[in-house]
Amino acid sequence: MAHPWFVESMRRWGDTLSPQEFLARFTPWHVWWHSGHGTWNGIPFVGFLSFHHDVTNALKCSFGRTGWEFPPPWQDMQPAYETWRTAGGRLLDQIEDPQAFSREVEFWHSAVHSNPLYPEIMDPSTNIWTWRFWALHHRIDEEFKSFLRRLRPGEPDVEKIYESLNASHATV
Repeated sequence: MAHPWFVESMRRWGDTLSPQEFLARFTPWHVWWHSGHGTWNGIPFVGFLSFHHDVTNALKCSFGRTGWEFPPPWQDMQPAYETWRTAGGRLLDQIEDPQAFSREVEFWHSAVHSNPLYPEIMDPSTNIWTWRFWALHHRIDEEFKSFLRRLRPGEPDVEKIYESLNASHATV
Protein backbone atom coordinates (compact mmCIF):
# COMPACT_ATOMS: atom_id res chain seq x y z
CA MET A 1 0.00 0.00 0.00
CA ALA A 2 1.23 3.45 -0.81
CA HIS A 3 -0.06 6.42 1.11
CA PRO A 4 -2.04 8.72 -1.22
CA TRP A 5 0.04 11.82 -0.37
CA PHE A 6 3.19 9.92 -1.28
CA VAL A 7 1.78 8.71 -4.61
CA GLU A 8 0.48 12.18 -5.47
CA SER A 9 3.80 13.80 -4.56
CA MET A 10 5.69 11.40 -6.82
CA ARG A 11 3.26 11.91 -9.72
CA ARG A 12 3.36 15.69 -9.34
CA TRP A 13 7.17 15.69 -9.27
CA GLY A 14 7.34 13.42 -12.32
CA ASP A 15 4.93 15.70 -14.19
CA THR A 16 6.58 19.00 -13.27
CA LEU A 17 10.24 18.60 -12.28
CA SER A 18 13.37 17.98 -14.32
CA PRO A 19 15.29 14.82 -13.38
CA GLN A 20 17.84 16.96 -11.50
CA GLU A 21 15.11 18.78 -9.55
CA PHE A 22 13.33 15.49 -8.87
CA LEU A 23 16.49 13.86 -7.49
CA ALA A 24 17.40 16.90 -5.41
CA ARG A 25 13.95 16.91 -3.83
CA PHE A 26 13.89 13.12 -3.46
CA THR A 27 17.32 12.72 -1.79
CA PRO A 28 16.15 13.50 1.78
CA TRP A 29 13.14 11.17 1.37
CA HIS A 30 15.43 8.42 0.17
CA VAL A 31 17.79 8.86 3.13
CA TRP A 32 14.78 8.93 5.47
CA TRP A 33 13.40 5.70 3.96
CA HIS A 34 16.72 3.88 4.32
CA SER A 35 17.05 5.08 7.90
CA GLY A 36 14.15 2.74 8.72
CA HIS A 37 11.47 5.41 8.82
CA GLY A 38 9.02 3.93 6.31
CA THR A 39 6.45 3.54 9.09
CA TRP A 40 3.91 5.64 10.93
CA ASN A 41 3.32 4.48 14.51
CA GLY A 42 4.97 1.19 13.60
CA ILE A 43 2.74 0.57 10.56
CA PRO A 44 4.36 0.77 7.10
CA PHE A 45 2.94 3.76 5.23
CA VAL A 46 4.31 2.40 1.98
CA GLY A 47 5.68 -1.02 1.16
CA PHE A 48 9.07 -1.65 -0.41
CA LEU A 49 7.82 -2.44 -3.92
CA SER A 50 5.16 0.29 -3.81
CA PHE A 51 7.77 2.86 -2.81
CA HIS A 52 10.12 1.84 -5.61
CA HIS A 53 7.37 1.44 -8.21
CA ASP A 54 5.94 4.91 -7.59
CA VAL A 55 9.34 6.60 -7.48
CA THR A 56 10.68 4.80 -10.57
CA ASN A 57 7.54 5.57 -12.59
CA ALA A 58 7.63 9.23 -11.59
CA LEU A 59 11.30 9.61 -12.48
CA LYS A 60 10.73 7.81 -15.80
CA CYS A 61 8.01 10.38 -16.52
CA SER A 62 10.41 13.22 -15.71
CA PHE A 63 13.05 11.68 -17.97
CA GLY A 64 10.52 11.22 -20.77
CA ARG A 65 9.33 14.82 -20.61
CA THR A 66 12.89 16.10 -20.96
CA GLY A 67 13.87 13.65 -23.72
CA TRP A 68 16.44 11.86 -21.56
CA GLU A 69 16.73 8.11 -21.75
CA PHE A 70 16.02 6.25 -18.51
CA PRO A 71 18.61 3.54 -17.71
CA PRO A 72 17.52 0.09 -18.94
CA PRO A 73 16.97 -2.66 -16.37
CA TRP A 74 20.27 -3.97 -15.00
CA GLN A 75 20.64 -7.62 -16.00
CA ASP A 76 24.03 -8.82 -14.73
CA MET A 77 24.24 -7.64 -11.12
CA GLN A 78 25.47 -9.80 -8.26
CA PRO A 79 23.85 -11.48 -6.53
CA ALA A 80 21.69 -12.43 -9.50
CA TYR A 81 17.92 -12.11 -9.19
CA GLU A 82 17.43 -15.40 -11.02
CA THR A 83 19.43 -17.44 -8.49
CA TRP A 84 18.64 -15.60 -5.21
CA ARG A 85 16.99 -17.92 -2.71
CA THR A 86 14.89 -17.04 0.29
CA ALA A 87 15.72 -18.33 3.76
CA GLY A 88 13.23 -21.11 2.97
CA GLY A 89 15.10 -22.03 -0.21
CA ARG A 90 12.62 -20.69 -2.77
CA LEU A 91 13.55 -18.64 -5.81
CA LEU A 92 11.98 -15.19 -5.93
CA ASP A 93 9.78 -16.11 -8.92
CA GLN A 94 8.31 -19.00 -6.89
CA ILE A 95 6.74 -16.65 -4.33
CA GLU A 96 2.99 -16.14 -4.72
CA ASP A 97 2.11 -13.87 -1.79
CA PRO A 98 2.51 -10.13 -2.60
CA GLN A 99 3.81 -9.13 0.84
CA ALA A 100 6.26 -12.03 0.98
CA PHE A 101 7.47 -11.20 -2.53
CA SER A 102 8.01 -7.55 -1.56
CA ARG A 103 9.92 -8.53 1.58
CA GLU A 104 12.15 -11.05 -0.23
CA VAL A 105 12.90 -8.70 -3.14
CA GLU A 106 13.88 -6.10 -0.54
CA PHE A 107 16.39 -8.56 0.97
CA TRP A 108 17.85 -9.27 -2.49
CA HIS A 109 17.94 -5.53 -3.29
CA SER A 110 19.84 -4.85 -0.06
CA ALA A 111 22.37 -7.55 -0.94
CA VAL A 112 23.00 -5.89 -4.32
CA HIS A 113 23.32 -2.46 -2.68
CA SER A 114 25.82 -3.74 -0.14
CA ASN A 115 27.96 -5.68 -2.64
CA PRO A 116 31.50 -4.21 -2.55
CA LEU A 117 31.65 -4.61 -6.34
CA TYR A 118 29.30 -1.61 -6.54
CA PRO A 119 30.49 1.04 -4.05
CA GLU A 120 28.69 3.79 -5.96
CA ILE A 121 25.28 2.39 -4.92
CA MET A 122 26.01 1.87 -1.22
CA ASP A 123 25.34 5.34 0.24
CA PRO A 124 21.63 6.39 0.20
CA SER A 125 22.59 10.08 0.32
CA THR A 126 24.47 9.89 -3.00
CA ASN A 127 23.54 6.68 -4.83
CA ILE A 128 20.36 8.01 -6.42
CA TRP A 129 22.53 10.21 -8.64
CA THR A 130 24.10 7.18 -10.37
CA TRP A 131 23.03 5.38 -13.52
CA ARG A 132 23.58 1.95 -11.92
CA PHE A 133 21.20 2.77 -9.06
CA TRP A 134 18.33 3.49 -11.46
CA ALA A 135 19.19 0.50 -13.65
CA LEU A 136 18.83 -1.67 -10.51
CA HIS A 137 15.53 -0.04 -9.56
CA HIS A 138 14.23 -0.29 -13.11
CA ARG A 139 14.98 -4.03 -12.89
CA ILE A 140 13.17 -4.26 -9.55
CA ASP A 141 10.15 -2.55 -11.07
CA GLU A 142 10.18 -4.89 -14.08
CA GLU A 143 10.29 -7.91 -11.74
CA PHE A 144 7.42 -6.41 -9.74
CA LYS A 145 5.38 -6.03 -12.92
CA SER A 146 6.14 -9.65 -13.85
CA PHE A 147 4.96 -10.69 -10.41
CA LEU A 148 1.73 -8.70 -10.83
CA ARG A 149 1.10 -10.42 -14.18
CA ARG A 150 1.60 -13.83 -12.49
CA LEU A 151 -0.74 -12.75 -9.69
CA ARG A 152 -3.56 -11.87 -12.10
CA PRO A 153 -2.82 -13.48 -15.47
CA GLY A 154 -6.14 -12.38 -17.02
CA GLU A 155 -5.52 -8.67 -16.40
CA PRO A 156 -3.21 -7.08 -18.99
CA ASP A 157 -2.94 -3.70 -17.21
CA VAL A 158 -0.38 -4.04 -14.40
CA GLU A 159 -1.33 -0.60 -13.05
CA LYS A 160 -4.88 -1.86 -12.45
CA ILE A 161 -3.48 -4.83 -10.54
CA TYR A 162 -1.22 -2.51 -8.56
CA GLU A 163 -4.11 -0.15 -7.76
CA SER A 164 -6.27 -3.07 -6.58
CA LEU A 165 -3.48 -4.17 -4.23
CA ASN A 166 -3.30 -0.62 -2.85
CA ALA A 167 -7.08 -0.51 -2.48
CA SER A 168 -6.94 -3.74 -0.45
CA HIS A 169 -4.40 -2.05 1.83
CA ALA A 170 -1.78 -4.69 1.08
CA THR A 171 1.66 -3.44 2.07
CA VAL A 172 3.75 -4.51 -0.92
